[in-house]
Amino acid sequence: RLDYAHSLLNMGRFGKANVQIKQLNPEEQKDPFAVYVDAKRRFWSGDIKTANRLAQSALESGSKDAPSLLNDIKNTMAPWMRLAVNY
Repeated sequence: RLDYAHSLLNMGRFGKANVQIKQLNPEEQKDPFAVYVDAKRRFWSGDIKTANRLAQSALESGSKDAPSLLNDIKNTMAPWMRLAVNY
């Protein structure tokens, strides 16, 4: 079910992925990959702060996928400046 939720997430079907994630039993929801998938879902849904917290938790639990998500979150939250010169 978790792999299916991850596949749905990669296809952009956030609602269906959310249903699959919520149907996991409490023990499965503690799995580092499950925490990563939930963080990824929240990131792509726009809940950046919760996604960051969950991705940190997944990294601490040993998820090998969490560092790339944390990097994406960091880049999303970073301020940016645009400089242009006109003649």
